[in-house]
Amino acid sequence: MSAKLGNAMKARGVAPRCAVAPRATTRRNMRVASSGSDELFIPNSILGREASGFEFSPQAAGPQQAPPNPSVMERFSGVISQLFQQRIIRMGGAVDDDMANLIVAQLLYLDAADPKSDVTLYINSPGGSVTAGMAIFDTMRHVRPDVSTCCVGLAASMGAFLLASGEKGKRFALPNSRIMIHQPLGGTQGQAADIEIQANEILHHKLTLNGYLAEFSGQ
Repeated sequence: MSAKLGNAMKARGVAPRCAVAPRATTRRNMRVASSGSDELFIPNSILGREASGFEFSPQAAGPQQAPPNPSVMERFSGVISQLFQQRIIRMGGAVDDDMANLIVAQLLYLDAADPKSDVTLYINSPGGSVTAGMAIFDTMRHVRPDVSTCCVGLAASMGAFLLASGEKGKRFALPNSRIMIHQPLGGTQGQAADIEIQANEILHHKLTLNGYLAEFSGQ
């Protein structure tokens, strides 16, 4: 039958077509493409071990494997977020600009969310920058909710000042907490005029802090 069909096509001047050769070419092209893509697999991955012939255990990648536990920092961040939802702010570590910016933002957010509910500030800090602490202090007085303060561990230097800055009647300290206050510290170098300017700045902070502490304590 095929011979007759071929003779008829030759008589009409039409060359017979072959459907097998393109299919074989396609298979060769597929083999070449797959061999080229094998180089893209990373040997350390499961697909890389499978493609390169390394043995791997299907159970290691199976759905029955328990997911890895979250890291300590992820769990810690989750706890801080849960406390913040309860209007609790944690101030731990030295008082610096980064801490001040974070606490200021938290106070402003809680003020906008609910201006009538109290905010609790837990303090465990050895103190730090006076200007950063004053940014927190001014925001505590600026927001509408009462800010309750509680010392946990240590409140020294600027930490003690912020502890005393809480709302009257809402300032607390746990039994084994330590509270310490001292005069402002600073250092400078340069010409006599520069030293004088810095000394006047320290004296200004001293008078300001002492005035607020006298107001808070009623002494």
